[in-house]
Amino acid sequence: MWRHSQADEILDRLYDPKIDHDSMTIAECFIVAAMGAHYDLECFPDIVRKALYVSGTMHFDEKIAKLDYLRTMRLLLSIVLCNIGKAHECQVPPAGLQIVEQG
Repeated sequence: MWRHSQADEILDRLYDPKIDHDSMTIAECFIVAAMGAHYDLECFPDIVRKALYVSGTMHFDEKIAKLDYLRTMRLLLSIVLCNIGKAHECQVPPAGLQIVEQG
């Protein structure tokens, strides 16, 4: 779902002082990290995985989501997959899917 070049691009947007990043970039970074944390359960305690997931969902910005639908769809799909991976109920993916359906 995320290529290495896309993850590198997210990090470049975050750490390059010349490039302005938005809250959606921060959300993408947290969600990609949360997805990766599910692949190495011994390195990341459960509380860290939950914190990454919650941080990613809290930085989701509806205003930016309406400007870039493909980026939004990928982020929402990542949130849903992360949510499925941890078998934890959450209200953000259904709400996000409703936004996409209405947009």
